[in-house]
Amino acid sequence: TLVLILDDEREIVDLVNTHAEAWGIRTIVETSPLRALRTLERTPGIRIAFVDVRMPELSGVEFIAAARAARRSWTPSRRRRAARRSLALARFGRTR
Repeated sequence: TLVLILDDEREIVDLVNTHAEAWGIRTIVETSPLRALRTLERTPGIRIAFVDVRMPELSGVEFIAAARAARRSWTPSRRRRAARRSLALARFGRTR
């Protein structure tokens, strides 16, 4: 599973990322909600997001709403590809 870590404070992102990687979790880190939305668009394998609630560009709640809306707008073929990737990860475990 690929996890997005989003916080506008770099120190928090680094701390959470360090612990996640120590547990063997693959991560993508962002410090900007707008960049994180672009990352979600390019990386359909992200299944979990740790998101700060208070950020300057978008709140965490606004970010989650925008991310859900973006995923709903994907074409059916793109949704199927993302679902197949998730199924492959669930079947065969983590890949590196």
